[in-house]
Amino acid sequence: MMAIKHKHMSETVDDMTTGWRRILIGSGFFCLSVMMLWWWYCAIRATSPQMIDIDVSGNNRYSTILLVVLLVFIVAVSVFAKVRQAVRGIWHMMVRYKWILFVIVICWQIVMFFALGPATGFDAEWVIDYVVNPQVITDKGLDGASYLSNSPNNYLLFFVELGIYKALPFVTSPEALLLVMRVISVLVVDVCAIGMYAVAKRYLNDSVANIVLLLWCILLGLSGWCLHPYSDTFCMPFTVINCAFCFWLLSQKTIDKAFLSSWKNPVLIFLFGLNLAVTYNLKPSAVIPVIALLVALLLKMNRRYCVALLASLILMAGGFLCANVPYNHAVRTQQLVPYNHELSLSPQHYVMMGMTGTGGYLESEYQFTMSHLTYQEKVDANNAVIKQRLRQYGVVGYSTFLLTKFRNFTSDGSFGVQRYAGNVFLPRPFANEPLNAVHENLFIQKVSHLYTGGSNSNRTLIQIEQFFYILLVSGILMNCLRMSRTFFKEEEVLSIEKSGEHVSYDVWLAIAMVGAIIFLLIFESGHSRYLIQFLPIMLFMSGIGLSSISYVRK
Repeated sequence: MMAIKHKHMSETVDDMTTGWRRILIGSGFFCLSVMMLWWWYCAIRATSPQMIDIDVSGNNRYSTILLVVLLVFIVAVSVFAKVRQAVRGIWHMMVRYKWILFVIVICWQIVMFFALGPATGFDAEWVIDYVVNPQVITDKGLDGASYLSNSPNNYLLFFVELGIYKALPFVTSPEALLLVMRVISVLVVDVCAIGMYAVAKRYLNDSVANIVLLLWCILLGLSGWCLHPYSDTFCMPFTVINCAFCFWLLSQKTIDKAFLSSWKNPVLIFLFGLNLAVTYNLKPSAVIPVIALLVALLLKMNRRYCVALLASLILMAGGFLCANVPYNHAVRTQQLVPYNHELSLSPQHYVMMGMTGTGGYLESEYQFTMSHLTYQEKVDANNAVIKQRLRQYGVVGYSTFLLTKFRNFTSDGSFGVQRYAGNVFLPRPFANEPLNAVHENLFIQKVSHLYTGGSNSNRTLIQIEQFFYILLVSGILMNCLRMSRTFFKEEEVLSIEKSGEHVSYDVWLAIAMVGAIIFLLIFESGHSRYLIQFLPIMLFMSGIGLSSISYVRK
């Protein structure tokens, strides 16, 4: 496939690939390769407490069959030229008709919309219920003010949905609002697919862009998650914009006084800060790629440009604060669903919750934290439990737990859909008769069974998703192995520089991937739904890796 095409910046070997920087970055890629190798094994074995309907733990028949099929496929492609030619032909056909395939995905999403009906669960449902009636007590056991004080990052989602509820006269019930939000969720996923394709095409190459588009459509566009109106998907447009900005900034030859003297560049940096504030208030952990950008810039920074880089960071911070400060003031002073800081859950709570069980949500952990009346009491209690658990685990015990937790949030290519299939995707009749008649259609019912946990067709769908998920992880692993070789062999670096490949892109993506893994290991996670927010980073890395297969084989 095509080599990464050169854009605006020609990096020097001294800046990125010699001395301590080269050793540090090469070691980082090697460590990430080891982590990705474990990730790849976890995806192949597909053992997770959340995969109860396709994983029987003891004999694991489905994942074993998948492993055998993959090995046979890899051997066939490696040995037989005709097989390689056939695979190449299929790939070229998919690329040629990619936009037709994209339209087919949209048509399927419309069918899914009618098949699944106005049903959801957990936080997405609670937010919608509180929009319609802030005083209602949901099955969470809280009213709107208490719930949002618990999870203040959902305030932005609440106010957006409230605006839609007030603006559309035909939205008069939670079911009607859910249907509207599902339409918006699908639009967000599809627009982001086009955005990801455009970013990859602009800064990487056509092959990477095609891989990103097709994997996005299969892993998210055809998944029931595209109909789940929550921050996992709604933060995506802002995450894609953040990624586009990171590529743009890394593609600059230098960040110096001349760069800042053009009025467009400071304005773009300031707007990026505004976008970053929206991202943070929707999904705080989704800003990890931007933190990775700062680390990548420091690694490639020349001392002569420190002042310009600092000025850029100040502009970015200014944009962030201009949006974040007024928003937080508005949240804390509004009286529709009053904010109570004493009910808020601290970061320590999520660390504590991530240290037991599967590393995911536990009601008993939540109730323990909420049994303490003030915020400071909650923090102190959480800190005490964290210290106690660290002493009980010891170094070996906690490392073993983290390996198991890593398996729990990386093994499932359906992004934890089995955990939610009986709730989020449970089909229920529509409220009005015309739509209810559609729901009774035999084909629509078969589609609903496809996304309902426990059915044979649902198991088949998840295995298909698992196959492409393994392909995604394989691409990331290939990219890490390629770059670890690159940074430990200077002559390889020189050859890549001559071909115009942007090493800084790979460094930034790798740092973002490491940051995402560390975050999910430390905080509450436990199943792969938490990976959705990092899917853009994963797709860019995988696209680069898969598009360089010929380089790896050489």
